[in-house]
Amino acid sequence: MFESPPSKDHHLLAGGFTPKREESSTRKPSFLYYHWLEARDRTSYLVFSFAITFSICYIHSLELIFFYVKPFLSFERSFIFTELTEALYVTLEICIITTLCVVFPLFCYQAWGFFVPSLYNLERRGWSLFLLISTLLSLLALLSVYALILPCIAAVLLQFEIKSQILTIQLEARIDSYVDWSSKVFLAVLLYGQLPLLSYMGFCLGFLSPDLLIRRRRVLLALSMVTAALLSPPDLFTQWLVTVFILFWIEAIIWLGMVFKRREALATQGGHI
Repeated sequence: MFESPPSKDHHLLAGGFTPKREESSTRKPSFLYYHWLEARDRTSYLVFSFAITFSICYIHSLELIFFYVKPFLSFERSFIFTELTEALYVTLEICIITTLCVVFPLFCYQAWGFFVPSLYNLERRGWSLFLLISTLLSLLALLSVYALILPCIAAVLLQFEIKSQILTIQLEARIDSYVDWSSKVFLAVLLYGQLPLLSYMGFCLGFLSPDLLIRRRRVLLALSMVTAALLSPPDLFTQWLVTVFILFWIEAIIWLGMVFKRREALATQGGHI
């Protein structure tokens, strides 16, 4: 009987080699893959929410524009636009600003839900308190700008109109200029209101110290004047007023840092006793 010639696999086995096995197709994904899926789902939810909110804002754009310019309408003034596309751009800008204000809390919630599993219980309570206080300060800043600051600034600036027999200088407000100016005021007051909370956080993390702020007082004064010149209207009285407010907050932050430092010193002394 003739025997069949040995196969290639037989020679490999005889030489001490084993045939290469196929890798399993059911390989377990890495943990980064699950993080990517969660981040993708949360981002998709935010994009979908932004699109739906923007659509609703655009449908009710007339009401939003009226709500946005209401502090100025109390002076019995009207708006004009000097370019054909200006009204369209202003409508889109107001809708985008409103959409961002509405979706931003949802963004904070999604970010919190993504990062909270990696925090300890003490860190969770600290960040929860930080977000709560930041939200309350933001709402307080927006309400104060809408009900108090914008009407007061507009009343001061409208006093510079000239109506006489010799010369007449009357305001013809452009809607685009008003939206840009009021948006800067909103943003400035919003950031301004977060300074105490951010400073306290800097003291807790060790990024700031009252001694450092005291040594850099001149630099802070110069930065306050530059910030007031960039964010406030081109009026000397208003710019100085904003500068004084910023310096007041800086002094309050220094006092807060000294209180925090004193409390830490007492806690350290109590721990050594």
